[in-house]
Amino acid sequence: MKRFLYISIFPLILVCVMMLASCSSDEPDDIKLTERTVVVFMPWTGNSGNLISFFKTNIADMKAALEQYGNKRTDRIVVYMAESATNSRMFELVLENGKCEEKPIKTYSGIDVTTPVGITSVLGDVADYAPAKKFAMIVGGHGMGWVRTATYARSSAKLHALMRMKGEDYVPLTRFFGGYTDGTMIDISDFAQGIRNAGIKMEYILFDDCYMSNVEAAFDLKDATDYLIACPAEMMNYGMPYRNILKYLMGTLDYSAVCSELISFYNSYTYGGKKYPYATIAVTDCSQLDAIASLMRQINDAADVEADADGVQVFDGYSPSLFYDLGDYVRHICHDETLLAAFRQQMAAAVPYKDNTPYYFTSLVGVNGAVRKITEFSGLTVSDPSLNPYANDKRTTAWWKATHKTEHKNMINRN
Repeated sequence: MKRFLYISIFPLILVCVMMLASCSSDEPDDIKLTERTVVVFMPWTGNSGNLISFFKTNIADMKAALEQYGNKRTDRIVVYMAESATNSRMFELVLENGKCEEKPIKTYSGIDVTTPVGITSVLGDVADYAPAKKFAMIVGGHGMGWVRTATYARSSAKLHALMRMKGEDYVPLTRFFGGYTDGTMIDISDFAQGIRNAGIKMEYILFDDCYMSNVEAAFDLKDATDYLIACPAEMMNYGMPYRNILKYLMGTLDYSAVCSELISFYNSYTYGGKKYPYATIAVTDCSQLDAIASLMRQINDAADVEADADGVQVFDGYSPSLFYDLGDYVRHICHDETLLAAFRQQMAAAVPYKDNTPYYFTSLVGVNGAVRKITEFSGLTVSDPSLNPYANDKRTTAWWKATHKTEHKNMINRN
């Protein structure tokens, strides 16, 4: 999976929508468009670390939220959910006599949603069934930011070993652990292409995955969505508290409330009788990313030959680290105060909403995971300074190409 997206989406991981039939001049005049169709994309997350039980809890929470305030909503919710490696179904959440039910739309057998073609096909089905003025998307699964699926598959031996150490009955505490095969992973660039090929731009994409608030991933998605809602660190296995936040993702959108409600929920979150008060979230305005890239290009061109990355805030449990806080990274390498001030101002525009608990949790350390303090939080991570093997392909990303004039000087990295 790929919360690559892989959506297992590792970051993972996700999907939706296609050219609206109503946009064609030869369509009948009586087609009624809903204000917004929200596509919930829940692909197969693999046999190991499968999230389907948590997905079903997510859907139950959505139903409860709709039953509470559904009579006020103007949006439709269409869900694509895989129930095995080969079988999936599409259904709409509809209110009937105050009760939210699943209205079947279509079943699938053998569709490959790890490809742009498969993603476009699913979004086309959504658009045909629930045409709307706007589309938005919620993606469930495992996530790995921008990391290429091929690189992940080649370099996952340590993660396999960690899973074996945790035991066959281990239930992942976060949405990091997912499928380790190509059949459950989606490259974020392929995901973005699948959405673009559907002929529309999402109003927002919310990744209910780990590591997806990542500037490389966001840059790939900037032509596929207006806003990106995601977590820089790992997401606990429960995922987003839809019972609390769904009302802010429909009708009149309130991204600030989404952030505050998530943190409020996780401040008191327990699992297996133990408290896990750990969460991060950020909302990125993708229209601001080109300006961020332009400033980053200037900063990289003037960066020290041997800048020290030791003190940069990280948001993972990898060794060497893979995901660094973008704002803190720039603070370490940029010594031009005017340029640094311009970057900080642009970051505030690019990430208008963000929130975090004092610590984040990672399942990547030891048997029981580890807790790490957050001292810097810009809302987006970056892999530029990483020496982790997963980052070997970073120079092939659209972000890298947009932000480097010359071969970038590597930072000394002891993390």
